[in-house]
Amino acid sequence: HYFSSIVGATDAEEDKPSGVPLHFALRNSGIQASVDVWMVGDSMTDVHAALNAGCEPHFYGEYKIDDSIEQDSRLKKPLNRFINHAEMHESLLRIL
Repeated sequence: HYFSSIVGATDAEEDKPSGVPLHFALRNSGIQASVDVWMVGDSMTDVHAALNAGCEPHFYGEYKIDDSIEQDSRLKKPLNRFINHAEMHESLLRIL
């Protein structure tokens, strides 16, 4: 009951890093892609998909982040990174 849409590989016309899968996931929600929409992912492909869709990327996990992403003009603020569920939960509580 937490998700109204789940999109996997090949469900949309294009796959990540295109923003099309994010637009596909939002299509029936009444929500427009924007920096108010978080895309939480665990790879640089997910980060680029969020940016390509016009959403705000958040990185989850301990994997290496390409430092050049901070120079991407589509990134409106420093990339949020969560190492574990507790960090992500705490961050969500602060904004809700």
